[in-house]
Amino acid sequence: MAFRLISTGLPGELKNYIIKSGGIEKAYAASTEAKSEFKIYKFELRDPFALGDALYLESALYFENAENLQFTLRCKGSGLREMGLDKPFARFYLKVYPDFSEIDPEYIILRFNALESHPKGRYEYLALSFDGVKIDYAKTKVEMYLLGDGAFEEFNENETLARFTLFDVNMTKKKMAAKKFKLG
Repeated sequence: MAFRLISTGLPGELKNYIIKSGGIEKAYAASTEAKSEFKIYKFELRDPFALGDALYLESALYFENAENLQFTLRCKGSGLREMGLDKPFARFYLKVYPDFSEIDPEYIILRFNALESHPKGRYEYLALSFDGVKIDYAKTKVEMYLLGDGAFEEFNENETLARFTLFDVNMTKKKMAAKKFKLG
């Protein structure tokens, strides 16, 4: 069991890892200048697995001041190959429901603004960043959809291979110290 925990754990260089962007750096500088808090939340996911155990969502971080959501996805190479998928990460989308409390909630679709691949042994870790994510902690729901191989086509929920709920009003969020991340 100890070997399994060590071999499947997030590599050290990806712990507290963020994809820097102009928006994050600008929001961080503005909060430092105004002597206000730069807010980072980690969402505790209820079901981080998809496609059996081929995909595992390691973490979801929300940079409130920058309206940026980032997460790291662990992809198990053998599990993906068994399903005939070589590189399933061409089409990631966020489906953001600004007010999920409504009967027929409206939503927006966002594409990632950055994706980084970090191969480690039998796993490939994908770090993704989405800008323009506005979360009202009492109303919003955010889901991530993975659609199959292909070019950036329009979002079609019928082509979904995997779906994760990254945030909803019943999820626990943990405030993170900005100093754990290399922001400045």
